[in-house]
Amino acid sequence: MAGKSKRGFASMDPQKQIEIARKGGQSGGPGRGWRG
Repeated sequence: MAGKSKRGFASMDPQKQIEIARKGGQSGGPGRGWRG
């Protein structure tokens, strides 16, 4: 699950990753929470 999600995220732009992470509410914090 995380492997596939991380692969798709890495394929996108850094800014888009944060936007998606914020929309998905994965981190719900600074934006780098989804990273690790």
